[in-house]
Amino acid sequence: MPFLSFLFDLFTPKSDTPYAKLKKIKKEIKDFIPKYYNPSKLIFYGSFAHDLYSLYVSCQYFEKPLYHLFLNKKIFETFIVLILNIFLPKEVATYIMMLEKDRVDEVINKYGFEKAEKYYQKMIQYIKSYLKPTIANEIDSSINKIKQLYELVNHNYNELFLIFNPSFNSTQIKKSLNFNDIKISPRFISAFEDLSFIIANTNIDESIITVLTTYLRKYSEKDPNFTFDESKIKKELQKIIKILNDKFNFTKFEIIIKALKEEVDYKIKIIPHNETYVLKMINEKIKNIENYLIIYKNNEKNKNINLITKTLFSDMQLIKSEVYNEEVSTLFSSNLLPSLIFVKPFEIFRTFIIYIWEGKIKSNLNSFIFKAQYDDESLRESINNLFHEGSSFVDKINDIEASFEDLKKYYSLLQKKPDSIIKSSSQKNNVVNVIMNSNRNVQNLIQEGLVFLNQFHLVFETIFNQIDSKDQSKISNLLSIIDMNTYKTLKNYNEKIKLVKNILESYMQT
Repeated sequence: MPFLSFLFDLFTPKSDTPYAKLKKIKKEIKDFIPKYYNPSKLIFYGSFAHDLYSLYVSCQYFEKPLYHLFLNKKIFETFIVLILNIFLPKEVATYIMMLEKDRVDEVINKYGFEKAEKYYQKMIQYIKSYLKPTIANEIDSSINKIKQLYELVNHNYNELFLIFNPSFNSTQIKKSLNFNDIKISPRFISAFEDLSFIIANTNIDESIITVLTTYLRKYSEKDPNFTFDESKIKKELQKIIKILNDKFNFTKFEIIIKALKEEVDYKIKIIPHNETYVLKMINEKIKNIENYLIIYKNNEKNKNINLITKTLFSDMQLIKSEVYNEEVSTLFSSNLLPSLIFVKPFEIFRTFIIYIWEGKIKSNLNSFIFKAQYDDESLRESINNLFHEGSSFVDKINDIEASFEDLKKYYSLLQKKPDSIIKSSSQKNNVVNVIMNSNRNVQNLIQEGLVFLNQFHLVFETIFNQIDSKDQSKISNLLSIIDMNTYKTLKNYNEKIKLVKNILESYMQT
């Protein structure tokens, strides 16, 4: 009995064995596609190559334009914008086309920066509110189908044609082609598998005709060798779709490959075409424009600040710190360390205190304070306090400069032995703390300076209002101690205080 059972199993194998499954697959092939493949003789018929050639000829019409489209980022972006004009209302599409730097410059030149900035802020907000994911996905779907068509038309079909006809070349006339039946070979299996992969990953339909036609019309303007023909576009696309749907069904090809490779579990890999082109491009454009507006604004502000600084200190050089300066800051940042972020305001405030406050305002103000007879005690106290506070900034600046010793030490070390800091986490933490403390100390000084300048500006304004209205209720001898020259001098100082205050505020807001 066991021996009979063995013979029975040998000649009637179980249906779930790989051999039995392959045998069934070969029978299925005969049933559904005898035109192409004969599993008994291991022959592929030339009729397959003829159908493939028909697909190839239709694909050739689209080959060059689509290659041009997907191999050039700038052209591809222009193509997306072109498609947006099909899917989106004219107003929204126009706004998106305005997301270019040269268009921003045009708006700024025509309306000024402030109006242009507000215009773009509202425009960007409108684009974001309108362009919902559902709309973007619909447009992306069309682009993905065009991308699939591109991959199909750019496939190397010659490898298969040369197997069926060794003398094949793409210039042959269809009637003269002789695609012979061929014996299956590893070379054929590999080429057929590659083709099946492309076909399996192509899912196009006639919904892309409008988009495709729009692009090809635009392309024909650039390439005189390309013949734009709407009826031909539709005809060739329909032929491609028909061959893919009716003859080159990838599930049938998958069954053939299982038999050819003798791999029952073989599956053609499907890679979803679901790239998000539209939102990615528009978000990138929006980010670029927002950054451009910020840079433009900062550049304009810096131009104004530099102009004001030049006017303010026309006859003097800015007093630069020995350590807290641009050179040191650049070395730190180039080694991925924090930079010194208040260098310029520190230089400006320091120069103002040393040259203008100590050198000019203080002596004139001292004479005024000595002569003035106050009826308003609070005004007298404010002027005296501010006078002494202004003088105290000299000591504060010197103290801060002295506090930069550690900064100086690390700067020197970074110049001589950068690895001793960069490759040591503890040393790196130490230098970061020193830089941040230095920034904090300078920031506190500037903020104190701004309070001082603002209060002094208000005091000067009070005195000028009293003089202009001939009001001596606060200082009884005001008009007698202020002659025209003194008045002009104090006015000039007040303007300088206001300028320094505005410059420092601009820097601290950056």
